[in-house]
Amino acid sequence: AGLNKIMAQGITEEGFPAVLLRALFYTHSPLLIDFVRFLTRAPGYACHYPLAFHLLAQKRTPQADAFFLDFAINDDGERPELTNIMDEYFRQA
Repeated sequence: AGLNKIMAQGITEEGFPAVLLRALFYTHSPLLIDFVRFLTRAPGYACHYPLAFHLLAQKRTPQADAFFLDFAINDDGERPELTNIMDEYFRQA
């Protein structure tokens, strides 16, 4: 419920998304994918996209597959660093 409230209200502290991303990743939380989707839908959080992509790309999961596939379909080529992370993800065995 806490994460849903944060996502509904938005994030006002600049460094908080990075802290939350790392906490969700290192605790193996299934909410990581939801938070990454939340961040990447809001241009105001663009500075956190690379970290979100890097963390999500660390482990091959069906949810990460779906996220990166959706990104690939909608990729406009304007964020090559994110495209590179996605490409590396799909090269993983």
